[in-house]
Amino acid sequence: MPQPTYIAELPEVDYPAFRMKDPTLPETYKGWLQATAERVRIMRRRGENPVRRQIHFDAFADRNDKLGIPDFDEATRDDYADEQAHAEGLSFRM
Repeated sequence: MPQPTYIAELPEVDYPAFRMKDPTLPETYKGWLQATAERVRIMRRRGENPVRRQIHFDAFADRNDKLGIPDFDEATRDDYADEQAHAEGLSFRM
């Protein structure tokens, strides 16, 4: 099995805050869940191993602020999910 590709899982309680910072997100949490499920299916078809990793808005926003990262987009959220997984030793990717 290929190494995991961590993707951000947004908790429903934090979704309004994420959406305020990234208006490209679907209007509803249910819409986001459907879009994410489709994204996972596409990644699996390409041979990737997507693993959802929950991120919380406050911690993500604090990290972005400290690093001077203005973006709250999907790629930045996924980067954060990947960083968190590596920090906890969940991946052996080099």
